[in-house]
Amino acid sequence: MRLFRALIIGSLGFTLAAPTAGATVREWLMRGVELNPSVLRSAPSVRLAGMGDVGLCVADEANELNTHDFGMNVAGVLEDSDRWVVESWMGGTTVVADCLGSSSERRYGNAGSQAVYRSENWALGVDINWTYFEYDDKPGDWGRVRGPVIAGLLNKRFGWVTLGMCIGNESENEDCLSEDAFTVEHSQNRCLGQIGAEMKLGGWVIGGAWDFERGDVEGASEDPARFHRDEFSWVCPVDRYSASIIFPFGEKIEGGIRARIMNREGGETVNVSWSDTWPMNPSKSTYFDNVGTFCEEVTDAELSTRWRFRLGGGMVLGLAGGYWDYEREIQEGVNQKGSDRAGRCSSDGLSAGVGISRSFMTDRLLVAIQARGSQGDLEIVEEKIGTTGTTRDVRVSVGAEYFPATEFALRLGLQGGSRDRDIDAPLTLSLVSGITGGISWLPRGGTVQVHGALTYMRQERWNERAVDLEDTDDLSYLVGLRLLL
Repeated sequence: MRLFRALIIGSLGFTLAAPTAGATVREWLMRGVELNPSVLRSAPSVRLAGMGDVGLCVADEANELNTHDFGMNVAGVLEDSDRWVVESWMGGTTVVADCLGSSSERRYGNAGSQAVYRSENWALGVDINWTYFEYDDKPGDWGRVRGPVIAGLLNKRFGWVTLGMCIGNESENEDCLSEDAFTVEHSQNRCLGQIGAEMKLGGWVIGGAWDFERGDVEGASEDPARFHRDEFSWVCPVDRYSASIIFPFGEKIEGGIRARIMNREGGETVNVSWSDTWPMNPSKSTYFDNVGTFCEEVTDAELSTRWRFRLGGGMVLGLAGGYWDYEREIQEGVNQKGSDRAGRCSSDGLSAGVGISRSFMTDRLLVAIQARGSQGDLEIVEEKIGTTGTTRDVRVSVGAEYFPATEFALRLGLQGGSRDRDIDAPLTLSLVSGITGGISWLPRGGTVQVHGALTYMRQERWNERAVDLEDTDDLSYLVGLRLLL
């Protein structure tokens, strides 16, 4: 299918900017059009979004160093809090891109609600997460993907061992209209979930989990004149295995190590039909065939660590590091040679970050500065053509939070940096800058929390002669409600 071919090529190029590739089909599609799917994991931190995302050195309820927030393990839900928690959030992003004198627009939105009840040895919860994105890359080309994820979770503690399970369903529909390709639509109704466990050994917490996703993507493509129609089925099971260790060395030091590996293998088959009214059909009869269009194998491995050190005097030092390795290979079916879908992509690299924060005025003012960077090697092979390169992404953030009153908080953040998709080649550097702001209302001693954040980001070419790079303007908002019952 031509839409999937375009998304495959797009996601190969974007893998560099995201050290961990998306496991689910929805995440993969979002990365293909350069949208951040991390919000699908859990409730986002509206507070950190308003401060310019300085999470390395600022502790937050949605960004703690435990097996749940950091280790991404459902078994850690029971340890993440000690009461009823109900959360709802909604956000959206509009990206306007300019390249070669033409503009495109992408819109992404997410809304969700999560309720978790915790007792001493049990945790029960339900999560509803709905997402959509639309892309309008050029006149005549338009696409939209939308659908919900509904899941329930269960935790049970057995002495020093806690078991967790999360089972859900993901529904999704896509429509695409293009002047250069067929009208395309697809749908999926997939079972997904995670089974995890954690155990306490002394002061350490060790966790492991298995994520899975099962179900086929079904769809059809049709040319405007309806001479040709394809009905396809894409089989793409996903398995991800993860392990984490949390080191609570006391109130002054906390840290963790996380390892994850994902595997996705599958392929697509298509029922092809040509109308007997098609002018180029020599037989003048309706033609049907069932062919295998492509098969794929994807692996994604990650090793990362994060630490926080409380230095005294209201100062906190945060450190992070990581390594990723990504491999993807696509082979064409016998009857599909020459479609330019076949190819291989590999990427590996390192990332690092450091941040420091300090509180003033009896904790009414918090100021933080953070720097993060990554460098990776990329190789893309399409048929007989191979491309290699080294990318580099650097980002510096400054954030502040001020409480003019006990129940109100104001936040501000500034960001700057660069993104270079090939440091050894000319005209590949883009500069990034942005500003964020946020506000919170915290009545009833903070048991009710209402947060809001607004972000504007600008990415522009370092050199105007880099005609194949996009200049983008991103405007996003995020609001959230948290109730501690």
